[in-house]
Amino acid sequence: SISIWHTGLTRNAHQNTSTGWAAAVSGTAPNTYGQGMPFIVDGTSGGMPNNDLSVTAILAPSTGANLGSAEPVTIRIQNVGNNAQSNFPVYYTINGGAQVTETVTATVNSLATYDYTFAATANLSAYGVYNFHACVNLTGDENPANNCFDKVVENLMPSYCDASTTT
Repeated sequence: SISIWHTGLTRNAHQNTSTGWAAAVSGTAPNTYGQGMPFIVDGTSGGMPNNDLSVTAILAPSTGANLGSAEPVTIRIQNVGNNAQSNFPVYYTINGGAQVTETVTATVNSLATYDYTFAATANLSAYGVYNFHACVNLTGDENPANNCFDKVVENLMPSYCDASTTT
C-alpha cells in the first residue's frame, strides 16, 4: 500500500480518534482523500510456537529519590507459546555485572503473564544511573529474540529548597 497526499482513495487505512476508529484522510472537508498506510507483518507463518517465554517488562525498581540497598526486582514474564511452562531460570544484571539467577517454579499457562519478584534484591543506594537487563532462559525456547528486556533506573539525589518565611 502507498499513501499519496491529496490524492483520491489509495487504500482503506483507519486511525483511532477520540471518538473511535475513523478513516485516515488527508486534506480538509470537502476535499478529503482516504489514505493507505504501509505496514510490515513480522513473524512466522503457522500457529504459535510450543515453547516461547518472553520478558515484557521490568516492573521494579523504578527511578526515584533515595533508593535503598535492598530494592526488590520484579519482572513480567509472558508465555507466548502453546505449552504451559514451569521450573525455568530467569536472571537480571545491573550495569553488565554478575548475573543474579533464580528459578521460577510457578506454572505460567499459554498466553498468560506472571510477575516474578527475585529473592535477591538490588543495591541502588549510590546516586546515579543503573542499567537493568532481565531475561528468561527456557530450554528449547523457539523464539529467543524476545527473551530479554532492558530498563534504565536512576537513583536521584533529593532536591531541597531554601527555607523561608514571612511575618
